Amino acid sequence: MKRLIFIVCVIIISIQLINAQTKQISGTVTSADDGLGVPGVSVIIKGTTSGTSTDLDGKYTLEVQASDIIVFSFVGMITQEIPVGKQTMINVTLKTESFNVDEVVVTAVGIKRNARSLSYSVQKVDGDDLENKIETDVVRALSGRVAGVNVSGSGGAAGASTNIVIRGNSSALGNNQPLFVVDGVPFDNSNNSSQNLTIHGSTYSNRALDINPNDIESMSVLKGGAAAALYGSRASNGVIIITTKSGKDTKGKVNVSYTTTIAFENAAKLPDYQNEYGQGANFQFNSGYFGTWGPRFDAPDLDGNGDGVGGSGLLFDNNGTISYVNHLGDVVPYKAFKDNVKDFFETGIVFENSVTISGGDKTSDFLIAGTSSNNDGFIPHTGLDKYSLKVKGNHRFDEKFRVGASLSYTNTTQKGVPIGGFGVTNTNVFGQLWILPRSYNLTDFPYIDPVTQENIHYRTDFDNPYYLAEQNTYNSVVNRVNGYFDAQYDFTDWLSLSYKYGFNTYTDDRDQTYARSTQFNDGKGAILFDNFRFTEIEQTGLLTFNKDLNESFNLTAIAGISINERKTDRMVVFGNDIIVHGIRNINNTKNVVPVDDSGSSKRRLVGAFADVTLGYKGYAFLNLTGRNDWSSTLPTSKNSYFYSSATGSVVLTDALDFRSNTLSYWKVYGGVSKIGNDAGAYLTQTTFTTSPEFGANIANLQFPFNGVAGLAFGNSLGNNDLSPEFTTEYEIGTDVQFFDNRIGFDFTYYDKVTTDQIFSVAVPASTGYISKVLNAGEITNKGVEANWR
Repeated sequence: MKRLIFIVCVIIISIQLINAQTKQISGTVTSADDGLGVPGVSVIIKGTTSGTSTDLDGKYTLEVQASDIIVFSFVGMITQEIPVGKQTMINVTLKTESFNVDEVVVTAVGIKRNARSLSYSVQKVDGDDLENKIETDVVRALSGRVAGVNVSGSGGAAGASTNIVIRGNSSALGNNQPLFVVDGVPFDNSNNSSQNLTIHGSTYSNRALDINPNDIESMSVLKGGAAAALYGSRASNGVIIITTKSGKDTKGKVNVSYTTTIAFENAAKLPDYQNEYGQGANFQFNSGYFGTWGPRFDAPDLDGNGDGVGGSGLLFDNNGTISYVNHLGDVVPYKAFKDNVKDFFETGIVFENSVTISGGDKTSDFLIAGTSSNNDGFIPHTGLDKYSLKVKGNHRFDEKFRVGASLSYTNTTQKGVPIGGFGVTNTNVFGQLWILPRSYNLTDFPYIDPVTQENIHYRTDFDNPYYLAEQNTYNSVVNRVNGYFDAQYDFTDWLSLSYKYGFNTYTDDRDQTYARSTQFNDGKGAILFDNFRFTEIEQTGLLTFNKDLNESFNLTAIAGISINERKTDRMVVFGNDIIVHGIRNINNTKNVVPVDDSGSSKRRLVGAFADVTLGYKGYAFLNLTGRNDWSSTLPTSKNSYFYSSATGSVVLTDALDFRSNTLSYWKVYGGVSKIGNDAGAYLTQTTFTTSPEFGANIANLQFPFNGVAGLAFGNSLGNNDLSPEFTTEYEIGTDVQFFDNRIGFDFTYYDKVTTDQIFSVAVPASTGYISKVLNAGEITNKGVEANWR
């Protein structure tokens, strides 16, 4: 028996040694253009950082194992991956990577167009570019990638909201976010704040955070009105179209892939602080003062700052070290702690794992993808955990009829900290940090009383940032389900009918705790619960005609109808005066009342539209669109409105036949468009508020009163004469590419005007209201976009 075990062990060890044997390979990397060696080519073992680079003649040598895959890559050339196997000599020819002017771009309502036929600015972002940028938020991943798109964060906390604006703000007080569309279905990107951030609140997320960046096949950014007109009212701010990954024809084989990534994050930029003066004012020391204009550190004048005896708030000489007695009664040195703000922050970590199973044949394909993303934020006690699962498939019954479906589930859990104002600094973590005295060593001092569990700081009317981050917690749990079913029937090779039913629903359950002893609510503490529900359903039907009329002309015509319905339900309750510290439950408060933000809304938008494109010999194109919307949020007499666009483009290098080795492609385009935008829900009516309060500082009446609920008219007067907003935009541009499409740029000028803005204006209080909704105002945006590639 022992001999048998010994033999087995020897065999196992032998196999491992054989598998682990390395060998040396060598070769030459040449260019497909001229056959010469390419110096500086990266030669890397896939999945590792081990590798080398080619020398001046394009030659290389590398130690590898037979099971390795070698990746050859160079800027401007197409990457190649080659298995080692039994080879010892691997020569590679790299081809130059060029931009494909005939690539397919997804535009409005899922229409796929050849890029050269577009008469407006559309910029495409490949999914690989997003995957290579480790980012939990797909909106932040767009930063710096698309001309004319401005992306701004709200502090950098894990999961914090990100604002995205295309070609400037079009609405004075309304929504300026573009419409997100995932696989042809609108994807709500709302940022619903539970509290007013100018007073208090936390790091609320926008819901594009729920999109999985690792599942994106491509992204198209429709910037102008002509590109987005078919999407209707919500497209006035532009559209971001996301196409997720699908299964492919693998001849019946099943592919399994697994990726894991890890990244680290730190605070990118902090204020520049002086380190010459310490705590106090007017060059006098004061240990309870938040300003940093006390005595100089190198030569503090003890006169007027202490008599040498010492005491709270006084400087004194402690055996040659200038010191003072702090708020805890300890003698501490008076010096600059240069990193007292920086040391508050931690090194954040992002850890992602993704598994994809896919396969298919000529008639069917499927994809199952699961991703986990865990982000421990660089702000203490913050984080973001996101888990997603998607199942997607398509089946073609015959050459004429096909169906497809997709279902995705996402769970997003966010932990945040208070960042709102309330006296600018008191309950705001950052506000406390930015004004921290240079002589105060925040990190080494205790911040929580071990007996009472209350806040400890150098002055009683401020909160310790560590205490705020740990005790004043914000938690959000989002569960989202979205998907679609679609079908298409091809009557002929030039006429087809398609239908898509898409849905998108999520719940967002939040709680915000303000612990006892913090400055919020006079130190009594409070708990807020916010339960938000959102459901959106969209149905779209398209009849598509695409046919060559003769040898010169091609006509593409699309007629469609869409029905969109959105419903929200929200309940917000506020618990005042926490009873027992540490129990984060609304029942642990003395007084619970509903908040005015509670309520429900339902709206519907029906649209009928058409898109016609006439092409001439593949280099000249004329595009016309028109859409009529019927909106439930506008008065009955004005709820129908029409808008349209007209654009054209010419590929000059083909039309004038002057393409050369230097100038390989030149297109000019331009057009005009008009897009309508409806109002928010119930702005045509004066709505009621729940649990109203009446009175003044002498006496007041709060409902519910003696157990009886109450309603009251709101403070804003509705307007039953509202009209839709309209945005008119003019756009001209050019797309030029050189040296066989290896480098190029596009340039666009736009001028857009939004009229009949819908917003609230103040009215005299004697009317019984404080504001009224009306059409007024005009916003103009002009700009130039340039993009090199």
